[in-house]
Amino acid sequence: MNGNLQTSAAVNSSSLWRRLARATIGEPSNLSEEAEQDLIRTAAEHGVSALLDRRVHEGVLAGLSSASTDALRAESRRLAALDLALNQATLKFVDLLAARGIDVLLLKGAALAHLVYDDSYLRPRSDIDVY
Repeated sequence: MNGNLQTSAAVNSSSLWRRLARATIGEPSNLSEEAEQDLIRTAAEHGVSALLDRRVHEGVLAGLSSASTDALRAESRRLAALDLALNQATLKFVDLLAARGIDVLLLKGAALAHLVYDDSYLRPRSDIDVY
């Protein structure tokens, strides 16, 4: 019985991941209220709420309830504020090292956030990886 529960959870998780992936590219889907709440929760857990919010406001992703779009907007604003603080800390850190003649290479999250995404807050991160 335990194996069946795990299999069922894996199928539900897989389905949720597919819905989340489709939502990030703006593919509409008719979701039940429960499925929509799961989608919004999963987006927050995996750091793509701001991306979904962007898709909503670009008009690419439609059909979400106002409660869901409000939740996405609130999370997006929270991530943008955190991103601003992290960017300021990164600049201060890099400037301090440069003033001491130490070359720095930003890796992973910080580099990706600025090189790949239109806005760095769309790539949430919680630390600074340097070499």
